[in-house]
This record gives sequence, structure tokens and C-alpha cells, in this order.
Amino acid sequence: MGGVGGGLMANAYPQAWSNSFNACAKLEQRGVRAGGGLGGGMSIITAVGASAMAGALQKPLHSQPDSQALANTLWGLSYFDWHDENIIRVLAHAMVQRINSSTSQGLSNVLWALAKFEWYDESTVSKLAAGMVEHIDSSEPQGLSNTLWALAKLGWYDEGVVSKLAAGVVEHIDSSEPQEFSNVLWALAKFGWYDKGVVSKLAAGMVERLASSEPQGLSNTLWALAKFGWYDESVVSKLAAAMVERIDSSKPQDFSNVLWALSTLRWYDSGVYDTLLVTLLDKRDQAAPQDFSNAIYSCALASHGGIVVDGLAKVISRQDVSKPRGWMEQALANSLYAWSVLGSIGIASDSLSAMAQHLMLEVNGRGPAAFQSLQLTQLYLAHLVAEQVGLQGGRLSPGKGGMLQAAAERHLQGQAELQKRAKQSEGAAGVHQAAAALQEAGYEVELGGSIGQDKFHAELLVRHESCPRGITVDILSSADVFHWPPGQLSGKARQIHAQIKQRCDGLVVLSEADAKQPGLVVQQVEKTMRGAAM
Repeated sequence: MGGVGGGLMANAYPQAWSNSFNACAKLEQRGVRAGGGLGGGMSIITAVGASAMAGALQKPLHSQPDSQALANTLWGLSYFDWHDENIIRVLAHAMVQRINSSTSQGLSNVLWALAKFEWYDESTVSKLAAGMVEHIDSSEPQGLSNTLWALAKLGWYDEGVVSKLAAGVVEHIDSSEPQEFSNVLWALAKFGWYDKGVVSKLAAGMVERLASSEPQGLSNTLWALAKFGWYDESVVSKLAAAMVERIDSSKPQDFSNVLWALSTLRWYDSGVYDTLLVTLLDKRDQAAPQDFSNAIYSCALASHGGIVVDGLAKVISRQDVSKPRGWMEQALANSLYAWSVLGSIGIASDSLSAMAQHLMLEVNGRGPAAFQSLQLTQLYLAHLVAEQVGLQGGRLSPGKGGMLQAAAERHLQGQAELQKRAKQSEGAAGVHQAAAALQEAGYEVELGGSIGQDKFHAELLVRHESCPRGITVDILSSADVFHWPPGQLSGKARQIHAQIKQRCDGLVVLSEADAKQPGLVVQQVEKTMRGAAM
């Protein structure tokens, strides 16, 4: 694109370039390929135009682009396969210099573009965010939503700024669109910023506009609600149903995120889980390792098994897990932990066993240094289950690399930490009330006891001569029990109970309400003791 044509383009007025970038980006938004059949020529035009805009900033002030032109340019360029660190910096800094003459839409568009470019300068982003707050009264819902989304993507956080922007979104809630609700909820969850009233209004607004919502928005909304730990049965059920209705137009990441969110929110419906899993398997060629890992992990939390879960295990077994950038350590550890949970609660199959063998082979090859503390604990639990069921190739290696020793040591440290906290802290009221009732009845009790050779943590251990290994009393927390269906225990709680039963003479499981009834506590412990002695 040299010669006279290239020269004419380079010398075009800044406003002309800005308008062109803005128009082309809007075409891209609608799915129309900007530039038509120009092919590589479009990238040349983009590079020339970006350079021309940066160069115009060196001209006399009256010939320089204004704030709107700069905003349109950065916003437009973010839609193309273009990136020039120096030009982005020059244009962003120029936007900051013109912040007083900028509009709220212009500021939000610039922040959105910088997030798309993954370009970050703390001072620049801080000034643009502060400018957005100053213009908050004239801001539209989309601008506020895009600003929060961009700041979250860039990893920039200021509680005061985020609070004001979130409040601004709530003020415009009646004129907001589903994508704006989901973007804001996603951003607030990434920030770790939570206000129950704000989140409740945004979630309700999303449900009111389900008819025009997109799969990614539904997925992001459920993911955010799970991160917050916010639950409303009607809202979660409607969001899950809407996701199932849009299953054909969803992406694998949407399915896995929804499964993770539903299991984390402790909501379960076998039909919904199977539908999401079947579609994930149908689109497995588009899925990432984390999508499979999240899915099997979610099934474990929800105690969900069956032919579809076997199909998922078969797909994972055929994955090339030897590429660390693909199957990262967290995905390996979560998948093996999920297998251990499923196995502990009686959900087993040849397909699941083959998956465990396939993944454990890679784990042993990477060695302990590749895994974090929590991941080593997860791997040790998988090793224990493999030992119990006699699964060859499913165990941690005791030889070169020291995987078994490192994981076992981390497991012991974790159990010791749990016991120390139980002994030093007041703990849950229910535990202390149950302990007091048993002591009053003449029993020896121990808070934060240990059972078995591996010193497994027992929340409350009752000692008695008829039961030399003790009776463990476990008080269920809200996290152990599903909201829907009511009373269903999580897979994680069921696995812990299975591990306890292997190490002591009996287990008594009580709700928090039961633990506050002295007579019932003593009755259940004595009933379990009689059963153990028979």
C-alpha cells in the first residue's frame, strides 16, 4: 500500500480515520467482516491509520484529534487483529490529557479497548476510572457495565470507585440489558466486591430479561452468584432452565462454568446435569482441558454418576495430558480428586478407573514440585482410594520424584492444622453443645481428635472402652447440604464420612439443629456404640 495511495492515507485527517475505525468496528460487532475481500490489505490500512492518529498528536493543537476521536480510534482498533504497544500508549496518554473534555461513553470505550488489548498502566487506568466516576450522572448502563468489566479484566481495583459504579448500574436497572447485568455481576465477583442488596437486584433484573439473554451471559451470571455464595432457589432454577433452552448455541466453557456454579451453589437436577454434560461431549473438539476438569469435579460435588459421566471419563482418558499448558496441574488434581470422591461414595466404573490411571501416570511424571499444597492433598486422597480398590497405576509413585511422600506429608500437615484450629478456637456452637451434652453424660470427648495411622481429623471424638478406635461425631455445616434437593449431602461431605468410617468404630452425623438437643446427641452416640460392639 505504498506510493501515492499510502501517502494519501497517512495524511488523512484524524477525524476521517476515527470515523473509519468506528464504522468498521460496528460492522464487526454485527458479524460483518470489515474490509470485505481486502484480506491482508485491511491489516495494512489499520496499521497506517493507527500510526497516522499517533502522528497527528505531534501537529499543532488545532489539528490534533479530540477526545472523541481518540476514544473511537482505540475502541475501533480493538476489534482488529492489530497491536502496537507504543501507539496504544501514546493514544491512551493523550486521552488522559483530554479527560476534562471527554464523555462518559468515550471514557468507558477507552477502558474497554485497553482491556481488549490487555494493555495496562496503573496511572492511566486510575485517571480514566476517576474520570468515569466524575461523569457518572451522565453515564448510561452500557458504559458503566463496560467500565466495570474492563477494570476487572485489567486487574485494577478501588473499592470506592467500584462501589459508585455499581450503585450507578442499580440506579439504571430498569433500562439495562441482560449483558450489562451479567458483565457487572462477573466483574464484581472478580473484584471480590459484595453487597447483598446490589447483587440481589442485578440477579432479579437478569431473570426478568431471560427472554433476551445469551448463553454466555447466563453462564457468567451463575458463575458470579456461585463466587458470591448468593442463592435463591427460584432465580437459580430459572437461570439453569434458560441455559438448557439455549444449549445448541452455547460454548463448552459455558457448560462447564454452569455445572461448576450449580454444584457450588448446591443445586442439583440430574436431567439438567446430564443435558449439559451430553452437549459438552458433543462439542468436545471445541473444549479446553479445564472444561472437562470442571465438569467431572462438579459431578463429584453433586454425587452425579451414570452413563454420561462414564462418557466424560472416556473422553478425558483419550486426552493428551502431557502438555502442561493444556492440562495444567489444577485440572489434573481436580479431576483425580473428583474420581476419589465418586469412588468413595460408590460411583465406580471401568471408564472412571481408566481415567484415573491415565491422569496419575502424568502426575507421577511431573513430580511434587509442580503441584501446590492443596493439589497434593487432593492427589493423596486419590491415592488412598486407589489403594482401597486395588487400582494398579492409580497410585502415587513412592520412587523417583517422591510424589507419594510429598503428598502424604502435606496431607498430615493439613490434618494437623485442622486439629489445631479445632482445639484453639471456639468452633461451631453445635460442636461445643454436643460435646457438653456428652461430657454431662459421662463420656470422654476430644475436640479436634485424630483417628487412624494418618491422623485423620475428627471434629468431635468420643472415647469409650467398648470402642477402642472411638466414635466420631460430625456436625453438618450449611456447605455440606444441598439447597436443592433439600437434605442431599455433597459428595465432599460423603467422602469425608467414608474416610472416617474406615478409621474409627462408628460415625454419628448430626445437623446443627440436632446438635443443640442434648438428649438426642447422647441417644445417637449410644446407639452407634451398641452397633459397633455387636
